[in-house]
Amino acid sequence: MVNTQAAPLIYGKVFLTADYVQTDYGRDYRATKTDTQSPKDEKVTELNSNFSYLGVKGQ
Repeated sequence: MVNTQAAPLIYGKVFLTADYVQTDYGRDYRATKTDTQSPKDEKVTELNSNFSYLGVKGQ
């Protein structure tokens, strides 16, 4: 008896967006009551998956 395996097939659809986000904290904002300063404003890029799926098929 001989067993053979085919290489796995990867399939799917990837729909990603990169969103530039800027957080603006007011000067009176405090994360906790004991903080002495408000946090600094941040500029970050977020990678979001809007509708994606991936799979692996094999025999």
